[in-house]
Amino acid sequence: MEDGKKKGRYAGHEAEKRRGRQEMQEYGQEQEQSGSSRIPAAGADGKAGLTRRKLLASAGMAGAAAALYGAFTGPVSGAVAGPASGVVAAAVYGGCGTGGCLRTTIAGLRACSSPTADAVYFISDPGQEGMFIYDPADTASPDNTGTILVSASGARFKRVFDKGEVNVKWFGAKGDGITDDYSAIRAAIDSFKAGTPLTILTGAGSNVTVDVYTGGVVYFPAGHYCFGQTIYINDINNMNFRGAGSRHGQNATKPTSAIRYTGSGAAAIHLQTNGARNFQVDDLSLEYTNSSFTGDLVFIDQCVAACFYRCTFGDASLNAAQSVRTAASLLKATQTENVIVERCTFNNAVKGIHVPHHQTLRCNGLSVSSCFFYDFTEGAIKYDNGGSIGLVLLDNCFDPIRIPPQYAIDIYADGYLIAGNLFVGATDQQSPTQLGAKLLGRGVFEGNRINYISPVGLLSYGGYVEISGNNIRAAIPMQIVGGIATGSSNEFTVAGPGDRHVDIVPSTLLTTSVQLGPDRFASASAAYAYHVGVNNKFVRGTLRYDENFDSSAQGIKLAGDNIRIEPAVNASNAMTASAGLSVKKLGQTFTNAGAASAVTLTLPAPVAGMRYAFVKLANQTFTVAAASGTAIRQLSGTAVSSAANTSNEYGATLQLTAVDSANWRIESMTGTWS
Repeated sequence: MEDGKKKGRYAGHEAEKRRGRQEMQEYGQEQEQSGSSRIPAAGADGKAGLTRRKLLASAGMAGAAAALYGAFTGPVSGAVAGPASGVVAAAVYGGCGTGGCLRTTIAGLRACSSPTADAVYFISDPGQEGMFIYDPADTASPDNTGTILVSASGARFKRVFDKGEVNVKWFGAKGDGITDDYSAIRAAIDSFKAGTPLTILTGAGSNVTVDVYTGGVVYFPAGHYCFGQTIYINDINNMNFRGAGSRHGQNATKPTSAIRYTGSGAAAIHLQTNGARNFQVDDLSLEYTNSSFTGDLVFIDQCVAACFYRCTFGDASLNAAQSVRTAASLLKATQTENVIVERCTFNNAVKGIHVPHHQTLRCNGLSVSSCFFYDFTEGAIKYDNGGSIGLVLLDNCFDPIRIPPQYAIDIYADGYLIAGNLFVGATDQQSPTQLGAKLLGRGVFEGNRINYISPVGLLSYGGYVEISGNNIRAAIPMQIVGGIATGSSNEFTVAGPGDRHVDIVPSTLLTTSVQLGPDRFASASAAYAYHVGVNNKFVRGTLRYDENFDSSAQGIKLAGDNIRIEPAVNASNAMTASAGLSVKKLGQTFTNAGAASAVTLTLPAPVAGMRYAFVKLANQTFTVAAASGTAIRQLSGTAVSSAANTSNEYGATLQLTAVDSANWRIESMTGTWS
């Protein structure tokens, strides 16, 4: 029922607009035939004519504009309709009509000396078309070309438009890629400074206030708008830059709408304090062209909520060989909350997105989704929040790198989620020179693909991170240095000369604790799956390991007994003949079930932390022997070369742990092993 009412009201509104347009068109045709270009305020018969109120109310702004375009063909050139009939120069007659709708230009209206409040003035300047009305109550508003025109006599003419949106071309912007449109862009922004501002604090914990106005949409039609001065926004909230389309993705097509910074200041667009809350940019390319520009393309400085949708950030070149990569960053944020970036492209700078480290000026809340990043000399994203709550969300982003940066992402925050991203160089030679992704703090790294030949693919350096479901290729696919690392179901591939899939590095500064696996290790050329290179009390944890998913030559290398190996499946190996034990079977259990004769199993060279278990399940001698030059230490401490159960003790058990490179220790046993 409610929907029906809405539809009915909508249908009635549309019918009213159609009647208004038809009335305008019919009257316009009559006037064209008679040579007149003026709509009178009243008919000759004394009946009410098409007044300003009726024109605006019945036809609607869009309908009236369309009618005016089609109905009037008289001269423009600074002329307005005179008080009698026909078109005459206002400069001569000094009159601006007595009512109805008059067609003129910006120059003509500024020359008007005798305006009337009963007229509607249609400005026909290309790109600046629109209807204006005279406001006799206003004697102070300045002329801004776009929404307010001031005549030589001091009359104020106000554009009739939706107060929430202005067109930058109304204010004189050319958008030709050559003209400096800074003044027009500035005037469009400042046109929202009307009425009484709201006084607010500049930031949390601050006693400093700022007067702010309520902004709206600044629309950039198709074109490339150059500006040589920094655009500061510090006293207008809810400002929205909107274009007609940006250059999204890695393609060499020109954007439909672009604003191009040609200067060399500290920033191209600078949002300052709480005076720039709720800033938004849609469907617009933000570019720079000056190779001397080493600042930040967009700097979000101590304000709350900045959103960017379907935008391109970077230099204006469409040719990679001519690209400029001098900007320090394309998007920088300090002491900011809720920065949202979706379906945007970042290219050609030192860094793409940068949240610098600061003791107090931190950024809480960065969400980056479905974005492209490529061609940075340092890295795509550097988020250094000093371990405070970061709430970094990075998902479904693509990082096709054509030049070798130092890293793809470097995140230091508590509360990050990095999921479903692709970090890959166009060729192996364009891989990052240091690492793919560096994580510090607390968060989740899940479902990502890193495909580089960088020294390290993923580096977890302190904090707490869950690493699951990733596909990582690098010289060392993953390196853990300090902190707590958990996760499973990853696939690691060694690229180049690397000899290990996962490197667990002890640190005297940071305790390293791991709960990893099972994972897949895809490179047969690599020596190890998991590698712990130093016996250190600061490394500990559990590795769940499945030899069926390990293509490496030697499986696991341990250097201490603080790391425990757990089979991913409850593996029990029935050995019916003598054999040497593989290091890939660390942590597993061996029996002599089904053996028809004595069985001797020879241990590998011990490395601290190795563990094996044995159970006698057949009435045959079951012997566990140490490799040449090594020994088994009995519970009493006596060194022996082997431990054998020769009696009829079904179910006798033996558990061994390597304590160093020469000795195995009997951890526990049941039955007689001598």
